[in-house]
Amino acid sequence: MENKQTTKYAPGFEDAIYKTWEESKKFAGTPDGRKAFSIAIPPPNVTGRLHMGHALNNTLQDILIRSAKLRGMNVKWAPGTDHGGIATQNVVEKELAREGKNRLDMGREEFLRRVNEWKQLYGGSILEQLKKLGCACDWDNIHFTMDETCSRAVTEAFVRLYEEGKIYRGHRLINHCVRCGTALSDIEVEYKDEMGKLWYIRYPVAGEKGKWLVVATTRPETMLGDTAVAVNPEDARLAAFVGKTLILPLTGRKIPVVADSAVEAAFGTGAVKVTPAHDFTDFDIGVRQKLATIKVIDEKGTMTPLAGAEFAGLNRYEARKKVCAMLEEQGFLEKTEELKHSVSVCYRCGEAIEPMLSLQWFLEMKELAAPAIKALDDGRVRFYPGHFQKPFLNFLGEIRDWCLSRQIWWGHRLPVYYCRDCQSRSSGEEAGVIVSAEKPSKCPVCGSADIFQDPDVLDTWFSSGMWPFEVFGWPEKTPELEYYYPTSVLVTGHEILYLWVARMLMMGIKFAGDIPFSDVYIHGIVRDRHGKKMSKSLGNTIDPLKVTSKYGVDSLRYSLTKQAVPGHDLLAAEENFIASRNFMNKISNAAVVVEREGFEAVVDMAKAESLADRWIVSEFSSFIKSAEDAIDSYDLARYARVMWEFFWGSFCDWYLEILKLRSGGISAGIVRRIFRETLIVMHPVIPFITEKIYGRIKGADDPSSIMDCAWPSAEVSFPGAREDMSAIFELIQGLRNIRSRLAIPASAPVRIIVDTEEAFAKKLSEAEYFILPLTRAESLEFGPAPGSGAANFATPFLKCSVPVSDIIDIKAERARAELEIEKIEEHTAKLEALLTNSNFINSASADVVEQKKELLANFNSKKEKTAEFLRSLDA
Repeated sequence: MENKQTTKYAPGFEDAIYKTWEESKKFAGTPDGRKAFSIAIPPPNVTGRLHMGHALNNTLQDILIRSAKLRGMNVKWAPGTDHGGIATQNVVEKELAREGKNRLDMGREEFLRRVNEWKQLYGGSILEQLKKLGCACDWDNIHFTMDETCSRAVTEAFVRLYEEGKIYRGHRLINHCVRCGTALSDIEVEYKDEMGKLWYIRYPVAGEKGKWLVVATTRPETMLGDTAVAVNPEDARLAAFVGKTLILPLTGRKIPVVADSAVEAAFGTGAVKVTPAHDFTDFDIGVRQKLATIKVIDEKGTMTPLAGAEFAGLNRYEARKKVCAMLEEQGFLEKTEELKHSVSVCYRCGEAIEPMLSLQWFLEMKELAAPAIKALDDGRVRFYPGHFQKPFLNFLGEIRDWCLSRQIWWGHRLPVYYCRDCQSRSSGEEAGVIVSAEKPSKCPVCGSADIFQDPDVLDTWFSSGMWPFEVFGWPEKTPELEYYYPTSVLVTGHEILYLWVARMLMMGIKFAGDIPFSDVYIHGIVRDRHGKKMSKSLGNTIDPLKVTSKYGVDSLRYSLTKQAVPGHDLLAAEENFIASRNFMNKISNAAVVVEREGFEAVVDMAKAESLADRWIVSEFSSFIKSAEDAIDSYDLARYARVMWEFFWGSFCDWYLEILKLRSGGISAGIVRRIFRETLIVMHPVIPFITEKIYGRIKGADDPSSIMDCAWPSAEVSFPGAREDMSAIFELIQGLRNIRSRLAIPASAPVRIIVDTEEAFAKKLSEAEYFILPLTRAESLEFGPAPGSGAANFATPFLKCSVPVSDIIDIKAERARAELEIEKIEEHTAKLEALLTNSNFINSASADVVEQKKELLANFNSKKEKTAEFLRSLDA
């Protein structure tokens, strides 16, 4: 038996246990005849360091992997990292800037050498940190989205899509980030509300002196590229302007007034400027109305020569100031208004997006989305929780073509080549284009050897979208791909449903021939204790590894899991870590109690004899079923909760307390078996402490590691025992409440008088050996209540009386209770008056009103309990 000092849970032992698991290949997966359970890890960026979001996401995955392994499945958790595209390039460029260097001066080859060097030094850090969390990944098969396997898969997919006519090159309006210097897809754009201005500009009508059409805009600098003004065809106010010609202020260029249903008549004056080269709605209007496109802002956010000599070379914000000043000077600015509006920004750096006409590579999405929609409609892919499915389907139904090309250097370079000779003879978008997995030695059209590769790289999400099948060796038909694909579940946050999950679903069906996963388990965001999103700028981030150092890995894992209700955000607060550490202490202390019982052979639980044994066996069976149901429905918060309820509540607070009384026929074999198998059920959530204790209590014939154990059976149960013990515990709790309420000293002996049916009286007699010590009573008697001088209560099975006239002053207790009720009624009257006061309801915040309602409910509950106590004295 361990001494008292070493029974306390103390972190620091986890690394040694993990090393043993890793060395004995506990995480390796090889195809065999068992049912497969696989997960492709959401690959963290190579730039990443472990944060609370990673800790939550990977803890939940680990729980699913470990529980599946214990339940007899062949598990495979495929780990790896994402090259990170823009994010990684930005990190390395900042490092170079500190050295006084930039990538353009270095050149592509040298810059990529530096990025690879950086990746070799730091890219694997987060995977090592995941090991610290206990993640049971197959570390012998780590992938990287730019490794040889993934690169081949990406090239194969691109070439196939091009050959099928789904990938094309064209001048289209795209989202461009000036700071990152690259195009972005629609779903890489975020929106934030900002206070700005709405400028009302007079556009003179050609040939009608003194007459103009007023146009409202939030971006006056783009007016230099206007090629029309549009009004809604249903807007009678402006119908007379349709077909007229306007003079574009500052430029003198003539532009038409057109009617188009895309115009919102209620915005501004109802007339909107049309700049097809710099606005998505305007581009569509331009296509319908056959308007010219004039690009006045370039990829650096600088005004082009087409903007006019006075503006060329200015950045877009400088140009805005100058345009507005000149409009005012020349009498074209009618007025300005403050306006709160939505601004599109880059999801990586937060810079305002510049929509612009650009020659890029695109992927047609409608045809790819159709089978994904069908898979969702057919129920082959399920979301947990289900309310995320409808907006996801809406997104797929309205999907636009995907801009694939990025103007950066770090990433999968497009497998696209150009023949200079062909391009010199034709200016078409497809002139001289060669799409090939390998660089061609000569042009297949003209035979020229003057070939060069497109400098752009693919959107990071293209390779990430292929992750669930490329990690198993696609495009090769490997045994792993045949066995482990489709994967079983994807665990992810809701913020990347469209960026990543949608693309995986479409790409998996397209290339691997099946859905990439059947279940999508969506968790919330980890927030600080005040409910704020964690960020470096707010200074409220918490390092998970500091938490594990202080409280232990299992405490962190349990704290996160017990809050992980699907789709709901959770809080990382120190009190939660402390509570979880206390649970680990409880498990450690319980282990010592169980070890004291010696090493009696584990018995058949179906042969449990005593009431307490039959009850704990039944409780354990119910616990297993609840845990299984919670895992299968991805409600891992409920899984953690039933662990706490069974282990701390049923096993420790009741069963072990009864065991300590050393009588009543409790079987040491039952105790050991229940404890051992409870460790197995809890292992997926808290793997380290369960492995450590299992190593101390396992028998000679048991597996060497808890990871190799079998999930216990829930077949044995004694329903009558559960009902009987529940009634007994209700009696014990009622007696404890009387002692507490009347402040009866622990040393004061009391008698228990129970009025119940003969059959249940026999059950109570069997349990008398633990009822008396657990209630500090001297005797248990059966018969009617004494009538007066006693505290009384009733349950569905019995009436109980405790004579107290010789111990306390009943009259004084009654008076105290009546006074307490009076004071409570004073409080409730004030609160009720406040909550029916319309002035208070209308002026107070919703939080304050809710607090008052909760306070009223608490007072009413307290009043009812006091009244019940008063009735017990009068009974």
